[in-house]
Amino acid sequence: MDFHVTIYFWSQGVVIGSCETIVTPTDPGHFCPPTLITVAGYLKTENNQKVANAIVNMEGSEFAPSTSNMEGRYVFTDLPSGGTYNVIPFKNDKPMDGVSTLDLIYLQKHILRTEILNSPYKMIAGDINKDNKITAADIVQLRKMILGIYSSFPDNTSWRMVDAKYQFPDPKDPFMTPFAEKYHIDNLSTNMSINWMGIKTGDLNGSYVSNIVDQVTESRSADFSFNILNGQSVFGENIIPVTASKSQDLNGFQIAIKMIDAQGVSIESRVLSVEDYNYHFANGYLVISWHDQRGISVKEGDRLFDIHMNGSGKAQLSDIIMRDQSIIKSEIYDASNRVRTLGINFINAHKDLFDIFWAIHLTLGIPKPALTSTCQKQERLS
Repeated sequence: MDFHVTIYFWSQGVVIGSCETIVTPTDPGHFCPPTLITVAGYLKTENNQKVANAIVNMEGSEFAPSTSNMEGRYVFTDLPSGGTYNVIPFKNDKPMDGVSTLDLIYLQKHILRTEILNSPYKMIAGDINKDNKITAADIVQLRKMILGIYSSFPDNTSWRMVDAKYQFPDPKDPFMTPFAEKYHIDNLSTNMSINWMGIKTGDLNGSYVSNIVDQVTESRSADFSFNILNGQSVFGENIIPVTASKSQDLNGFQIAIKMIDAQGVSIESRVLSVEDYNYHFANGYLVISWHDQRGISVKEGDRLFDIHMNGSGKAQLSDIIMRDQSIIKSEIYDASNRVRTLGINFINAHKDLFDIFWAIHLTLGIPKPALTSTCQKQERLS
């Protein structure tokens, strides 16, 4: 480090001249202790959620990467002064964190310009294939992630990090120019705090929550259910109608259904138009992710769709079909995109026939008798 100094010349107590020069202190004997510097910071989302287990590299140094703790903090200590470095954070795990079919709804709304994403960070989260624009191709890749076809994003990482102090030239178009995904330090000379905005790929509604154990609490009944007639499966092809438990405005839903000893599983549309790209069956699990940009109103008892499967023999459907919350959360999205719980109800076959029979007789004015306990609805959320 150089210093500008002025040298004065004295004679008999009188200044007779001066000059200016530059002095560079040196320590060839290594008597002075080195100046050591700390670089630290936090990684947080736009909603102030901490980003833990991110790997932060100090490129240009020999230091091992720093891993952010549960508070999202990383730190490098004992850095020598004068170095030139690039600070680069990285995180590419748990791609489904904060991701659901609701994000597909918001992604499509943005593409159709019916509801624009209101921050540059959400737009970056919506660029699933990392091509610096938001298109239908991003919907395709995000849906495949939700359905379990992808185990990681093929063209992107599960997180992107932007320097928290970076100012987008146009917040409505964050892809106009490259944004700051690394921080360059030229001639490190003092302690530094470098913070980062964590962006979860695919999480457009900011539902990512840090530092929690995701435990789904089962309630006695769901807000909305798929009703299935609890008959016996047979060897060969089975057609299983799925009906609405009540009237409901639907923008979308998602569910994972475990199907024991089932083969050749497919879905046939009824009231809901469930296309091939809306579901995926593999390893005994049927995962469905459906949404309709215009929304649809279903009525109680509407036949929503049929599940086709090849069975291996006789079995009660309630014994071989069950919801699995460990794959994805079972939920519906109403007309206001509010999240509601989704269950599966198995209806006793005798009750179903009982209701159909008396529905006909009620039109003739014949009163409906009380239902005996042997004909009650069998409700199960699993």
